[in-house]
Amino acid sequence: MRHMSESFLHELHSRFSAPRDAVLQFVEQVIGSSVESLSRVVRGYDNEVYRTESVDSGAVYIRIRPDDCEDRAFELEAWAMEKARDAGVPVPEVLAIDRIATVGARREAMVVRAAPGLPLESMIGGLSERDRHTVLVNLGRTLGQLHSVGMPGMWRPDQRGHWPSPDDLCRGFIAERRTERRHLVRAGLTDAEIEHTYSVLQEFPGPGPIGPVLCHGDIGPDHVFIDSALRVSGMIDWGMWHGGSIIGELAYLLKKFPADDFEAVLEGHGSCSADDPGFRRKIAASLAQQQIGHIAHHVIIGDEQGVRRNLSDLRRALAEL
Repeated sequence: MRHMSESFLHELHSRFSAPRDAVLQFVEQVIGSSVESLSRVVRGYDNEVYRTESVDSGAVYIRIRPDDCEDRAFELEAWAMEKARDAGVPVPEVLAIDRIATVGARREAMVVRAAPGLPLESMIGGLSERDRHTVLVNLGRTLGQLHSVGMPGMWRPDQRGHWPSPDDLCRGFIAERRTERRHLVRAGLTDAEIEHTYSVLQEFPGPGPIGPVLCHGDIGPDHVFIDSALRVSGMIDWGMWHGGSIIGELAYLLKKFPADDFEAVLEGHGSCSADDPGFRRKIAASLAQQQIGHIAHHVIIGDEQGVRRNLSDLRRALAEL
């Protein structure tokens, strides 16, 4: 997240803004006390987010969907968070999910307590080499706990509660990625790079021998909180949760962390052999597959810095392959 263009994000978030009075009233009804301060958090691409402080309840966040859709996104997110909590993964307490009245719409909103500790993003640069290694190993262990949670299916359920079959999901994923070729061209990839990328689409990671597992979907230094004992004290922003594969989740981490940090995460996770060339190829192939959609998304929304960042990650994966 820290790589996003601030000007791009501010322009994006200016397109949706709930009335301040409506936000205050909503939060105060949830916590049962007056809010002392309210500030907007301009991060990410999807939700409108505010941080509030009160004497009685401390810091809480309210996340508001940018539209009035009826897809139960926050309800399902809270369900996934509860599954993670039951497995020992520290997640923020969900205080309420409801609809907030805004201009022209009643938008879905979620109120959560702030995670304890400090964001890894803000502290990792000041850690000693030993402490940094400890933190990343502990993150790997926490991810191992998360990945012990079995899911009823891959991705997410539809409005009727039905999960897509792995075969249907794979076919749909490959078909969608192939429609995004024009965006890869606009991003500046060569024909050879595009062909190389598409050649690994058939290596789409299935659910693995233990079946689909709960994945966070967006683990990075900004979404992990660490306590004074260097343990993971919180994993926040579960909007990208899904039933998926350990390979897919770890591939996403490969783009979020430097090589040494990623090795420490693998050490803590313990379910994969870091020295196995086959495992390394699966990780790189999965990252390349993911990057097609990420690049297309950033091209579509006009985030040039995001395009450059994701191009770099794709080329890193192609070099591994």
